Amino acid sequence: MPEINTMQVKKIVVRSVNWIGDAVMTTPAITQLAKNFPDAKITIVVKEWVKDVFISNPFIDDIIVCNPKNLIGYIRLIKKLRKKKFDIGIAFPNSFSSALFLFLLGTKYRVGYKTDCRSMFLNIKTPRTVDLEFEKIRIDYFLNIVNLIGEKQADRELVLNVSKESETFAKNFLKENKIDETNTIIGFNPGAAYGKAKCWPAKKYAELGNRLINAYKAKLVLFGSSHDQGVVNVLAKGLRNKCAIAAGKTTLRDSIGLVDKCKLFVTGDTGPLYIASALRVSTLAIFGPTNPDTVAIPSEKLQIIYKRVSCSPCFLRECPNDHRCMEEVSVEEVFAEISRIDRKSTRLNSSHTDISRMPSSA
Repeated sequence: MPEINTMQVKKIVVRSVNWIGDAVMTTPAITQLAKNFPDAKITIVVKEWVKDVFISNPFIDDIIVCNPKNLIGYIRLIKKLRKKKFDIGIAFPNSFSSALFLFLLGTKYRVGYKTDCRSMFLNIKTPRTVDLEFEKIRIDYFLNIVNLIGEKQADRELVLNVSKESETFAKNFLKENKIDETNTIIGFNPGAAYGKAKCWPAKKYAELGNRLINAYKAKLVLFGSSHDQGVVNVLAKGLRNKCAIAAGKTTLRDSIGLVDKCKLFVTGDTGPLYIASALRVSTLAIFGPTNPDTVAIPSEKLQIIYKRVSCSPCFLRECPNDHRCMEEVSVEEVFAEISRIDRKSTRLNSSHTDISRMPSSA
């Protein structure tokens, strides 16, 4: 493995992952990269839909959106970036194309996992084992790449900042929906881009929402993409009070500002979970087909409910059976966990009925 002179490294390019949650979990590795090479400028190459994760990151100097429509567009991007003459390239994704990308840029040192027949394009690499991919804490999975070329460390703090534009959008959205920032704003994120297997049933979300409205006089905000509007509509129809629907109406940047206004966020294992955790919002996550042990977000504000049924974790997008990993999670159980969060939190409304004593809604 070649040795790198830290003082000679002036330009670093990072090929980002494409999932929002994974992108947030790469931020500790980016922080460490900046500490290891303090004189270097860091450029990150991202897909359009994850760029807002990095916009206000103090350790990133430039963001390049990689979304070429055809081969000609891809070649033009390569030619443009080759002129920058990067010293180090980091491939966070495991894909063949991400390693090839760094090779085509002419990057001197190309770092990543040895997988998908891409070893020929990397000159600093490490094997990807089963425990790394499915059992190791996801934050450490990305830190492990950066640790190949610098000092190892154990800081797992997520980095996500709210931009002025995000803040402005959130304020306007709440005002338009007649929600005051001093209200007990609770966010629900019932969908999942990964697949329906990650979703807790919409009817249970609705029942939970009604109980939180009773207990807190909560103002509910429903999050999600345009693909989640079906499940969001089912949820909204089951609520006694009108809610604010952000699903399908917000960009990632908008959502970051809006999540930051929530005093509690309820979600599955999806991108907004990691956004809420990075923003230090009290969060309850319901896991089913995926393994919560690999999350281990360093936050006292995150609580996880997970039923260790015989078939979980399966990592399937659609459940071929009875979806028991999610169906077995009751509204009462989620409600009780929120009650525990409430007793520890300073963000929730202190003048409310003790929700642990509230009866189930009819």
